[in-house]
Amino acid sequence: MADTSPNDQGPGYVSKKCHSCYTYVPLDATVCPYCKVRLGKVGDHGMADKLTDWKAYVSFAVAFVIFLVFIIYAFF
Repeated sequence: MADTSPNDQGPGYVSKKCHSCYTYVPLDATVCPYCKVRLGKVGDHGMADKLTDWKAYVSFAVAFVIFLVFIIYAFF
């Protein structure tokens, strides 16, 4: 029988897997050295979590508002 302590939080990972190119990278890596994708913390199955690209969401929202203002100004 395996010796488990009550403080055991599940399996300890020694590396995580990039979600883009599926290579193993160190746990403290924030960028994949092979495909240069930003990596998050290790997930439940050993895969690195995807980080949200907030800059893309904000730039889309600003461009959409500018487009709406243009449509209103040009046609109404």
